[in-house]
Amino acid sequence: MLFHHKQSYFIPSDYKPHSRTHDRVAGFDDWLAETREYGRDYEAMLQQGQSPVFYWVATSSRAIPPSAIPVGRTADGRPLYCGRTFHETGVHLGWVTADAPEGLHYSYAEREFFETEFEVLVGDLSRLLWIEQSGAAKIPIQQFQIEGGSEANGTAQYVAIAEHAGGVYAGKAIAGDSKGCLIGFDTKEVAVAKYRVLVRK
Repeated sequence: MLFHHKQSYFIPSDYKPHSRTHDRVAGFDDWLAETREYGRDYEAMLQQGQSPVFYWVATSSRAIPPSAIPVGRTADGRPLYCGRTFHETGVHLGWVTADAPEGLHYSYAEREFFETEFEVLVGDLSRLLWIEQSGAAKIPIQQFQIEGGSEANGTAQYVAIAEHAGGVYAGKAIAGDSKGCLIGFDTKEVAVAKYRVLVRK
């Protein structure tokens, strides 16, 4: 696969994995086709009685699967989930609520973007752990961080959440970036210095 950094979901492996709905860059459709193929792998695993710790499943606005992991909440108390989408040859992390017609909120180049077709994080939260971070992510070597996305140059993005504007929102912590957790919110890219990163227990 070209765009999925396909980690093992049982043991670590060597694998390296404005609305723009009507203004997609070259490569989005290829990525979307791969996400759907990837989702079929997940369905096959479930049918075989396997229970992945986490997985990424293709979905769209107002179609959040029941197995999606709730990772935060909006200021008015609605649960939100972590999603990711292809943008400018990278795969970027963001947040989505079950009832939002605009779909996934994510940030890029200091702006907030939306996408109605994306992947959402599913799995078993009881087998995962949030660890506190500040500035650039420093994952203990014994922890298996969840690489959820990547910059255009291949730099990893980790699944992160942070408190902001009365809620807890999902975003991205870019490896080596001292800005912290980057969230798409209210038309902007918001940087939150203190945040949490998702890892396997």
